[in-house]
Amino acid sequence: KETQLPVEMNLPNGIIVLTSGVLMCICSGAVAIGKLRAADPADIF
Repeated sequence: KETQLPVEMNLPNGIIVLTSGVLMCICSGAVAIGKLRAADPADIF
């Protein structure tokens, strides 16, 4: 109430936040898997 900033989470904003979080996780997983596939197995062990 001090700053008069609206802090509300409605359904459309929640869906946007959920979707963006899932997309970021998928992208980071794809990057990690790509790096693992490109790595030399001898370097891993």
